Amino acid sequence: MFKKITTCITLTIAFITLLSLGFWQLDRLEWKTEIITSIENYATIDPVTTGLNIEDEKDFQRGFIRGEYLNTHPILVGPRTSNGQNGHHLYQAFRTLEGIDLMINRGWVSSDEKLVISVPPGQTVIAGYLKSSDEKNTFTPPNAPDQNMWYHADINDLNAFLNLNLHSKILYQEYPATESPKIFSDLPTLRNNHFQYAIFWFFMAGLLPFLCMISYFKRPRY
Repeated sequence: MFKKITTCITLTIAFITLLSLGFWQLDRLEWKTEIITSIENYATIDPVTTGLNIEDEKDFQRGFIRGEYLNTHPILVGPRTSNGQNGHHLYQAFRTLEGIDLMINRGWVSSDEKLVISVPPGQTVIAGYLKSSDEKNTFTPPNAPDQNMWYHADINDLNAFLNLNLHSKILYQEYPATESPKIFSDLPTLRNNHFQYAIFWFFMAGLLPFLCMISYFKRPRY
């Protein structure tokens, strides 16, 4: 009797878990669809001729800003790959004419390259798109600023290291073009497979009671 109750509870938990995964994927589908729609809308904007409204914190908003780079330590975040090569993303702090401190992702640099990091002196114009820092996953090591080891562009870590009050978003540079770092040429493209994932989990949830019924009726009778 106890074995039957334990089996029933286990199967019920498994069924609920599979359903929950399916509904979670549907939520992710809605979230990803909104992001892709936003990217498509901003893709038609020329960032070089459109002023960037930094106060509007929507991801993938494009435009230009005026100001100057701050005399702060450059940050190399990585590893990041480009066309199969290992490298890093180069981040440097920038202050707009309105007095807003913003972190600029200037693009990708190769690990093999002897990079002489330089910035235009005085006031300059930078164009690109605003975006939150990439989400840290389970396998991303913590940053070690005291060793100048950066694996994730976390705004809180960067504020503490640079003693600044940075804007919550990062500007990914699309203009001016430079050979090194290699700037971002366009808005990112995102895959949206969450509907297929949802179907898979719902299918597994529906399959579970069916397999249980087969197992039950095939059980030998004594």
